[in-house]
Amino acid sequence: MAEKFGGWQEVCLGILSEKFNATDRTFPPVGELLEAVKGSSLAQQADYKNVLKMVMPFLKFKMDEAIVAGASALDVRLIFDETGVLTVGLCTLNQLKPV
Repeated sequence: MAEKFGGWQEVCLGILSEKFNATDRTFPPVGELLEAVKGSSLAQQADYKNVLKMVMPFLKFKMDEAIVAGASALDVRLIFDETGVLTVGLCTLNQLKPV
């Protein structure tokens, strides 16, 4: 279970955090964000084209979250405990199990 985003997601969140205007909750044009991605460590990866296919939907999703929730949506740490959620879900399922 992850406690934070890592790899290409962490790089993307860093770019978004850097470009986010927290005062009016806006981002620069997508083209500027893509240029930042191309200038990042992601561009040197052997599977850059495959990663780029995942980057755009992730950027859009996190941008939408930041516009609603603010800069905290761009933190690399997850806002919930994955292990805790799964543990509660498992306990619930075990209680529902027929005897």
